[in-house]
Amino acid sequence: MANPLSDKTGEVRELTAKDFAQAMPASKVLPDIVGHATAQTLLASKQGKRGAQKALTKQSISIRLSPNVVNYFKATGKGWQTRINDVLSEYIASK
Repeated sequence: MANPLSDKTGEVRELTAKDFAQAMPASKVLPDIVGHATAQTLLASKQGKRGAQKALTKQSISIRLSPNVVNYFKATGKGWQTRINDVLSEYIASK
């Protein structure tokens, strides 16, 4: 008898190398569900995608800001990070 993945309370046990060796791809176990989800994912991923950038225009960094600053800009809606960049750019230009 196979070793169940969970006990009577629903607690899942740690998976073993044997569990992984016996695992099957979801596409074989649930072809209708996985096939449908994949098609929907592909359609969704095509919508609103930007083309490749010709040149890197911004640098990705991590910055720590006060909660009141983040909340203020987030409350202004989509594009709030760009607005922070604009404010900082204006500050530099004023110097």
